[in-house]
Amino acid sequence: MRLTIFAVFFIFASLSTSATAQVDGQAHNFEGTDFQLGIGYQYSKGNASLQDATNSNGSVARANMGSVGASIGLSYTAAINNKYTLGGILESNPLKLKAGSANVNFPTPYTVSSYDETFKNVYSLSFEPGYAIDFTKLIYAKFGYSSSSSIFNSNDGSANSTLKLNGYNVGLGLRFDTGVIYPFAELNYIKFNPNNYSVSTTGILNQSGTGFNLITGIGYHF
Repeated sequence: MRLTIFAVFFIFASLSTSATAQVDGQAHNFEGTDFQLGIGYQYSKGNASLQDATNSNGSVARANMGSVGASIGLSYTAAINNKYTLGGILESNPLKLKAGSANVNFPTPYTVSSYDETFKNVYSLSFEPGYAIDFTKLIYAKFGYSSSSSIFNSNDGSANSTLKLNGYNVGLGLRFDTGVIYPFAELNYIKFNPNNYSVSTTGILNQSGTGFNLITGIGYHF
């Protein structure tokens, strides 16, 4: 009986050692520099509010809209060990992301009744910790800094502005190694912190925004 148990244990240990040897070094398969192009669905939402202690505050409805999103990125990935990777990526969305139009309710003497908001020049710089499932599949997370220009156009032009917004991004992605050219897919969330500007001698308009996208694309591994 003991001999049988020992034999089973020995066979199991041998199989485990063999399996470990087969996956040894799989994270190193994803090391290097990559260029990526992606396209997919983008949902953008603009937030704004008016603060005016003299004339009373004004409410601003949220503008939100779905549109086509895109991504151009340059990244580098290094293997920490046989299973884990750590990378960095600089990427941009080359398209204007329209958040849509909405109404506002401002007090007198303001004459604004509606607005539309668009985000453009969206850039992100992110860390990408990853886990190599095997030699061909890498799952990774994204954590980083994002920036954008927020274009606020009011119906009468009195509150028009272009503001620089800063924020952060988080995401989750999956990459398949098929050689030099590989497919990938990502789900990303972006939040832009508030910024403000004067719309009258007493009024301050605050702007912020959020968005998420589902991107698929191809990459080139150098």
